[in-house]
Amino acid sequence: MLLPASELAKAVDAVSAALDRSGAITDVQPGELGGSAARRNGQAAGSDRLLVVCGWADHGSLGLTSIVDARDRDEAARWMLDVREAVVTR
Repeated sequence: MLLPASELAKAVDAVSAALDRSGAITDVQPGELGGSAARRNGQAAGSDRLLVVCGWADHGSLGLTSIVDARDRDEAARWMLDVREAVVTR
């Protein structure tokens, strides 16, 4: 991937397009594997439940997680990093 941060923003936009009241895409710490990581908070149409779309991108991978009812946005970002560390190997 030539521009990981740009590709990540496009992927988060695509996944969160169906959300009502989505927030801005914000950067989060990408963890030990580096690259870029970001999240967007929102709510599904007709729901008051928090949905957080988190993702990462680097020159070899891009991944997204969607977490419903996270206790807080930082917790959702930590879960995304747990998933990343479980599935990405170097």
